Amino acid sequence: MTKLKISKNIIFVGFLFLIVLAVILVQFYWFQVRPSKIRSKCSSVATAIAEQMVKDEADRPGRQYEEEKMLATGQFYVRDYESAFEQCLDREGLKN
Repeated sequence: MTKLKISKNIIFVGFLFLIVLAVILVQFYWFQVRPSKIRSKCSSVATAIAEQMVKDEADRPGRQYEEEKMLATGQFYVRDYESAFEQCLDREGLKN
């Protein structure tokens, strides 16, 4: 009888340990890994959008020289990047 009781306690403690470990892993993913992946994705998206906005400005008459120079060096306006980044974070469910 005592062997059966001890083995039930071991199984219960093992099961409880697995539940606690699963909760910790899910929280780590949700609060650390997931936001990091989303920010990385949003950074890439915002860079592409900001570069496209510079290209669109370069196509407009009147301001071509500055934007063409920026396109050649891969630069873009910070305000365009930040705006696109914030919008992406909002879409993905993260607030900055």
